[in-house]
This record gives sequence, C-alpha cells and structure tokens, in this order.
Amino acid sequence: MSAPLRCDVLVIGGGPAGTATALALQARGIQALVAEKSRYESSHPGETLLGDAQPFLLSLGVWDRFVAGRSAQAAPLLSCWGDAEARPRPAELSPHGAGWHIDRKWFDRMLAGAAEDAGPLVYCGVRTGALERSASVWRTA
Repeated sequence: MSAPLRCDVLVIGGGPAGTATALALQARGIQALVAEKSRYESSHPGETLLGDAQPFLLSLGVWDRFVAGRSAQAAPLLSCWGDAEARPRPAELSPHGAGWHIDRKWFDRMLAGAAEDAGPLVYCGVRTGALERSASVWRTA
C-alpha cells in the first residue's frame, strides 16, 4: 500500500478552471493536487478563447506556451442578443483583440503540464470517491 498523498487543496476536475486554480494556488504557496477523470483525449471542436483571456494567461505564467502552441487568431465573433440578427463583437471592444481558435485537447494538456511544472500534481484517469472528514483532515478514496 502506498503512502497517502497530502496537499492543502484537492481540485476535482482538471479542465481550464481546475488547472488555473492549481496554478494560482501554487503561486501563493498553497500546494494543490488535481484529480481529472479524463486523460485529455476528447476533442472539443470549434473552441474559441476571447482576447480578454490574455491577462489571465499572463498571470498564470502560461502565455509563452499558449502563443507557441496550437491556436490561430479568430475573426470577430458574431452573437445574437435578444433577436435573431447576428452582430459582430468588435475586436476594438477588447484591448487584446478578437481572440483565438484553440485546439481544446492541446489547451487542456498545456495547462495541466504548466501546473505540474509549477508544482501541483495532476492525476489523470482518476475519479474521486466520497469525501470524509477526520478531525481537521479530509480524505477521499
């Protein structure tokens, strides 16, 4: 039997929100462990990341990885609000441009890799069991 893993925070779900949380916690000296049920094998066609995400990617320390990876500049997006007419979302509304079309499988893996490089462990292909509290310690199977 292996020794139990210890961390300050268990993040359940290793998508962009989970891995970004682990990176942000690590930057504050809080040790996180990420449990992700997939192995990042699923495709998510048609994913677009708005230009407004740039400051967040910079603050997480993954901007250089992102621009070196699988993304392409997106044309201004069209959206419908309150009626059937599609209107462009002008890139001028964001100082960071229209955004990028991303390979979501690559993007998720990139963020998980950045998290692991920074310190948090990312476990793929695992499902967490029930959580139990024992004194001040939480346990999961």
